[in-house]
Amino acid sequence: MTLEEIDEAINASVHHAVNFVWNDKWKHWERDAGDGRRTVAKRIWHYTSDLNLMHEVEALLSEDQLLEMSRWIERLAPNQFYFRANARLRAEAYLRTIGKWELK
Repeated sequence: MTLEEIDEAINASVHHAVNFVWNDKWKHWERDAGDGRRTVAKRIWHYTSDLNLMHEVEALLSEDQLLEMSRWIERLAPNQFYFRANARLRAEAYLRTIGKWELK
């Protein structure tokens, strides 16, 4: 997957986790604000280059998923410890953990 594809896949997983849906007509994420209005999230975040964003994404995982993610990091980069992994490596491990990694 390209960096852009990785960022888009993580955006999709995060937005679904907080009940946003993709509006294909307007090309943005949105959710019902509860009063008939829609809340819009237009920004595409760049998880592959930002450790702080990846930390926020990892907070959505269960303890078992975090353990699986750390194992993915060790498989993808031998001799690499989870707590030293860069954002790109964490992003790939996250997508593999949640079953959203696509081989091209």
